[in-house]
Amino acid sequence: MFFDFYHPAKRYELWETGASAPAFVFTSARVPRLRRPGPVTLDLPKGTVWIRGTLIGAGLPAGAYVGMTIGGGTARLAKPVNVTAASGEVAAPLAATLTLKLAADRVSATEGGCRSGAGVELPELTLTFGPAGVKIEGGAGKAKAWRQAFDFAKPTGALDFIAPLWTLLIGYEVQPDHFDASAMRSACAPCRPAGTGLTTVSTGLTPGWASVPRAR
Repeated sequence: MFFDFYHPAKRYELWETGASAPAFVFTSARVPRLRRPGPVTLDLPKGTVWIRGTLIGAGLPAGAYVGMTIGGGTARLAKPVNVTAASGEVAAPLAATLTLKLAADRVSATEGGCRSGAGVELPELTLTFGPAGVKIEGGAGKAKAWRQAFDFAKPTGALDFIAPLWTLLIGYEVQPDHFDASAMRSACAPCRPAGTGLTTVSTGLTPGWASVPRAR
């Protein structure tokens, strides 16, 4: 039987050997104190996770990172990790699995503001990175707005970058597949594509990594 003891949580970067920018940036991560042969698992407390866009594809702009707020999770690294105080390095190609409990940003209601009564229960996502790219799996989620409830069953496998919003949309099977807007006006519209949207930023990279995403 083994027990993992971790260092205190801190900002942490994970690099691939030879890369000019980190693969992942965790604003809060805990590294195991004891090192054993085999995969290494980082504990991810509440914070944000940023993923280099080239690991996802989906037509993301050069220098892009995809970010998400999490309530907790883990990063399992299949290859040996060379650990330093603030970063780790693994051999390319990256082999890693991120299991993340997404957390919604808190929004305070203001007088005269939106009256949609919107709410969301975000799913847990598992992102597996390997030589063939990324595989995204997810649990169920829920959303509501204007007295309508929507059930998010599972990811469809589709990834769409919505450039005007700088958002990566992870496609989901959603029911019902139409939004009844009669609470606002007499109308009904299909809600396809639908899914979970992730913030995307551009780091404005220049040769030689100069800056990394920070927590919002």
